[in-house]
Amino acid sequence: MIFGVAKTISFLSQGTTLLPGDIFFTGTPQGVGSGRSPPLWLQNGDVVAVGLEGIGSCTNQVEYVKTASKPKL
Repeated sequence: MIFGVAKTISFLSQGTTLLPGDIFFTGTPQGVGSGRSPPLWLQNGDVVAVGLEGIGSCTNQVEYVKTASKPKL
């Protein structure tokens, strides 16, 4: 893992309330992008899927949204 469990829980709890029974996936899968040479990052349209047997799965598609630039003052 790139970040330990304690650091991950600390980070996640800054933005959301963690409750008993909450599940979040941790770990660094083999072939993680930052560890490759050259690095390989997620691209627009890529699909990320995670699952836990007996619990379910979550699938997300990466979507690049270009935001308008802020006006200069």
